[in-house]
Amino acid sequence: MKDASLLNFVSTTALLCTCFFFFSPVPEVMQMRNTGTCGDVKVFNFVSMFNNTMLWCIYATCKGLYFPQLVTNVLGATCSIFYLLSFWVNAIGSEREDANTKIGISCAIVTVSALYPLTMGVTDTVIRHLGYECIV
Repeated sequence: MKDASLLNFVSTTALLCTCFFFFSPVPEVMQMRNTGTCGDVKVFNFVSMFNNTMLWCIYATCKGLYFPQLVTNVLGATCSIFYLLSFWVNAIGSEREDANTKIGISCAIVTVSALYPLTMGVTDTVIRHLGYECIV
């Protein structure tokens, strides 16, 4: 019983840390929205967050890990979409071009990753490959 308590503690702590990570950009995004400019904010961080959370959502769905993995990453994906939209709306000139390119590449990666288990079937090998992609 002691081992289960430790596992629950570690899982809960990881969940809280992950949520903190997802909400940490809120102050700079709100400043960006209030000023109407992107300032020093770079789109790459938000694109990375989107890619990472979406890939983990695909992996968690294929693996059947609905709570906390899928739920947590859906929350993160939602936050990252809000951050990306906020950046895109406030970006001008080369910032917007850079955002368009990076968002396009990210969406292509996520689409191909989502199509992989749909076309090949959800097998242990496919799940393992998706896991590798999430880690990289």
